[in-house]
Amino acid sequence: MLNTDLVTSDGPLSLDKTLGSMFIGYSISMILYGVTCLQVALYFYKHRQQPWGMKVVVLSLWILDNFHVALTTAGMYRNLVSFRGDPLKVIKPLWSLSAQVYVTLVVHFLIRMVYSYRIWRLSHGNIIIPFTVAVLSLIVVGVGATFASLTLGIDNWTESRSFAWAMYSGFGVEVAADLVIAIAMTVLLVRMRTGLKSSDSLVQTLIMYTINTGVLTTIVVILTLITYICLQQSFAFIGCYFILSKIYINSLLGTLNAPSIPTHKSSHREEGEGSTESRPFSGPALLTTAIMIEGIASTYTQFEHARRPSGKDVVPDLPYMPPVQGRPSNNYPKGSLARDDNDES
Repeated sequence: MLNTDLVTSDGPLSLDKTLGSMFIGYSISMILYGVTCLQVALYFYKHRQQPWGMKVVVLSLWILDNFHVALTTAGMYRNLVSFRGDPLKVIKPLWSLSAQVYVTLVVHFLIRMVYSYRIWRLSHGNIIIPFTVAVLSLIVVGVGATFASLTLGIDNWTESRSFAWAMYSGFGVEVAADLVIAIAMTVLLVRMRTGLKSSDSLVQTLIMYTINTGVLTTIVVILTLITYICLQQSFAFIGCYFILSKIYINSLLGTLNAPSIPTHKSSHREEGEGSTESRPFSGPALLTTAIMIEGIASTYTQFEHARRPSGKDVVPDLPYMPPVQGRPSNNYPKGSLARDDNDES
């Protein structure tokens, strides 16, 4: 009978704690991979007429995610089938499991660059925050690649404790980068409030989703750190790391698949169209990143649709411009929605 326990310098090593915890993380990541494929297909279906800029990014992320799945599957097959769960072989880091770290780092870097681009557009070309995020992301890539490279030269996963500083610092900087993105997006969205109930409700939804997305990825990062520090005889940290890249990708794809104009029911006649249209709000689970990436003008158009009451005409010459601080609320530019005199009472 195969001995499922191995005594190391740090104590007994059990297959339940090693391959068992790794298999749980792998299974969850495969479920999320299926969601990723569905979201990629949905994105290309909904954005057939869009330029290829963001499509190339999405396609690249999907290809990298497939490569990540191939590497993790190879590692699991090697440990479970080829090694038949032999603890003496399981505790040695496999090249495929080390290589998936490089893929994860590239995926996270690309996603943060998308968020940085969005922040740059929403801030009207301010490069301070995007530059900060880019620098932090490069640090994460460098430190993470160092950890992955060092694992290739050890004979036991427990020996990675000798360079644990790389994991601690890498994850610490990663959390900092995610916090910068979440805070910057929240501040920018707060500044987009117009004082109108419909548009402010939409902004509040975007703010909540931005915060929730940042919290979710941060929780997975912290959970990976905690399992690495506290469960030293377990591979739970590897299972958590399998999930991390899937969380990042699905968070981004979920935002890109948001409808272009997520408003409540509107019965106005669209400019250049001959029929009215009802556009239901899709709920808080979708952030209109696609609109934000296309630029501020698209977001203003979205707010114009959200604030336009039924039965009031808008001169279509100029787009709606939200009130600017210091300017009277009724000082709208020509071409925007004319304020009803009865509203002043």
